[in-house]
Amino acid sequence: MEKFFSSENKIFIFLSKVFDLMVLGIIWFVFVLGIPSAVFFLLNKVLPPLVLGILGLLFFVTFVPTCTAMYYATVKVIRRERSYLLKEFWHSFKLNFRQGVVISIIYELIGTIMYVDFLWVSQMEEGTKYTSMLTGVFIAICIFVVLTALYIFPLLSRFTVKTGQLFRWAFLLSVRHFLTTLIMLACLLATVVLGYYCVVTTVAVPLLLILPALYMLLISFPMEKVMKKYMPKVEETEEESGVDHWYNE
Repeated sequence: MEKFFSSENKIFIFLSKVFDLMVLGIIWFVFVLGIPSAVFFLLNKVLPPLVLGILGLLFFVTFVPTCTAMYYATVKVIRRERSYLLKEFWHSFKLNFRQGVVISIIYELIGTIMYVDFLWVSQMEEGTKYTSMLTGVFIAICIFVVLTALYIFPLLSRFTVKTGQLFRWAFLLSVRHFLTTLIMLACLLATVVLGYYCVVTTVAVPLLLILPALYMLLISFPMEKVMKKYMPKVEETEEESGVDHWYNE
């Protein structure tokens, strides 16, 4: 029994990492869906429908800071085996909360505008040049949103830059490292499909809880290689600087 719980036992290490992924998944569901849903439910009793509808745009404001913190904790704690899971998650969440909320609102506004625009185009007369042109423009904007979203969480977790610069970096990296972008997109699609299967079948709840952090873990392998190319070179050793350069491993 002592050998099983040994820090060198590969089975115990694997189960420990699976448990950590599940903990992060539970936190993700609470922060992204649980808390906003509870607040929305309480406000529904005291606010008029119009005000509630406007506030509905703020429903997922915790999405970006939560995903950013989950990526940070996944790489540092689960992959690099540094520090403690909840400590590093909360550190990143607090550090990037304000900027993450702003980015969440930007994505929600863009999503709302795109939804309204596609409804508007669908009601236009088919076959006109304006219909085709507008559809092409809206699809291009949607592609931009998806590509930047793939990179925004990892970049925000590692770099301190202004929001506009962050979007610019995310888009440029998605184009420059297109193979990595395709891998991350495939991981996202697989996660969505598996998540849908878990919800429909209602027999794979543990898998559903693991999926959010598992996605971050999978994309971290190609993403970390990309970000290392843009990290400043560290000339001092960890002993000299007193800083744990875990992200350069």
